[in-house]
Amino acid sequence: MADYHCWPLWHHGSSKVGNIDPRSLGLSTALQTRLKHWAEEYDSHLDLSDPAAVSWTPEEETAFDREGRRLCTALANEVGSGFDVCFFDQKTARCIPVLELYTGSQEPNQVAQTTPGLRPSVSDL
Repeated sequence: MADYHCWPLWHHGSSKVGNIDPRSLGLSTALQTRLKHWAEEYDSHLDLSDPAAVSWTPEEETAFDREGRRLCTALANEVGSGFDVCFFDQKTARCIPVLELYTGSQEPNQVAQTTPGLRPSVSDL
């Protein structure tokens, strides 16, 4: 889940709270970098003098959401079945289990193909 000036990974569905430093999960450097850039993209839209002002175009929102879903899938593939992964959809305020992210869409569900039995929902993006 994106939030200003935070890591984009969060505890969810457990007694733990707060965001998670991707380095603590042993993720590949490439995925850590992608997560950092995604968080920086979110931060870049914050106007500290007027935090309520939103500066996203519809195209930027769509691209940001799409990349977040891809990152969620990549995260699930890297952490494997030891973690439950979901994506927080900003529009619906719902945590979507990673296995449901691409149901009915044109994009392939890589997690279903590479990580059968993954349990959604403890760590979300």
